[in-house]
Amino acid sequence: MEKNLISKIKEKTSYTEQEIQNTIKALHEYMRTKFTDDQKETLEKLSSELNMDQEKINQIIMAYLDLKEITIN
Repeated sequence: MEKNLISKIKEKTSYTEQEIQNTIKALHEYMRTKFTDDQKETLEKLSSELNMDQEKINQIIMAYLDLKEITIN
């Protein structure tokens, strides 16, 4: 995870780096689960808003979540 981001959060909250990392990891997992649970509805809304194919949007979101997971770990 970006040290700069953790440092900024640490300055604002005064929590430990480990607490911040654990929270962000849990949030990331929640985002992945929530997206998976609500995938059809989310893709329909985004497809309409962005005027894009649902499959393209899905691939972009999954790639983003995978990259965020790599960055966090």
